[in-house]
Amino acid sequence: MVQGYGMTETSPIISFELEARRKGSSSALMSSGKPLARGGAKLCDINVDGVGELAVRGPSIFSGYYNKTDEMRGPFEVVGSRTGDMASFDKRWLSPHSRSQKRI
Repeated sequence: MVQGYGMTETSPIISFELEARRKGSSSALMSSGKPLARGGAKLCDINVDGVGELAVRGPSIFSGYYNKTDEMRGPFEVVGSRTGDMASFDKRWLSPHSRSQKRI
């Protein structure tokens, strides 16, 4: 079994897990893997539990929704594309938790 996380807007993968079973890492097994090297992933507005909104950037991230320029201005800040997904990192492993808001 392989675990991963992505969305259409990221064409399509953000993180991917290949090493957990081989290394026996419980952090990795509970996650969706490490963010891919082609871009970056970071958390914004992190709460006391270490959970924040996931923002990603890289060459495969889309530039916005058609005819939604004004509505999408906030998600495309300097930090990258804010996904609307709440997540945390355990060492290098990404763990999505829930949605903060709908994008469309």
